[in-house]
Amino acid sequence: MKKLKLKINNVKGYAGEIDINVNDSGVPVDRFWRRRINDAKIDNCVEVIGKPFKPKPAKPAGAQSAKKPTKESNKNSGEK
Repeated sequence: MKKLKLKINNVKGYAGEIDINVNDSGVPVDRFWRRRINDAKIDNCVEVIGKPFKPKPAKPAGAQSAKKPTKESNKNSGEK
């Protein structure tokens, strides 16, 4: 599912950026956000930032990058 970044401008003391779920055509899945974005034309409390995007999958908790040792690191590991 794609996401859309919104900027909230001081709504009930909250201000910041959030990501909401949207369908393939960029329409918010949640009715609350569909109505909120429609109301924003009048009260300007929510701004759409950019275009819908597909989030990158999260890495597993124990995953580490598989770096190959370089010649520099091999030289430095033996010297003291």
